[in-house]
Amino acid sequence: MLNKYKKNLCIQGNYIVSYDTNVAEIYHEQKAVVPLGWWSTTTAKHINYAASQLGYKLTDRMYHVTGVDRNGKRFKIVTANARHADGINLYNGTVWEVIDGKRKMIRRVYPYA
Repeated sequence: MLNKYKKNLCIQGNYIVSYDTNVAEIYHEQKAVVPLGWWSTTTAKHINYAASQLGYKLTDRMYHVTGVDRNGKRFKIVTANARHADGINLYNGTVWEVIDGKRKMIRRVYPYA
């Protein structure tokens, strides 16, 4: 699949690996690729090439919604859309913005006592 850069580029699990370093995370359900930081021109080309070969869009951030539902079951929803993440009706949970592999809390909801 990645014939152009086969020496220095591969996909291992949910990561794009360039020169033995995880450089981007792949979200298959959302068809998105998120770089894990700022990279050299060559590595950026690797990321763009892999994303285009997969047919996925390249985005700089993702949103994780985590929490516990009313029945006590834990959940995690991943989306590339900020409005979708913010519009999820939470009972007990947190909305996170993920940039460069680092989470930043946007909103936290606690259940009523």
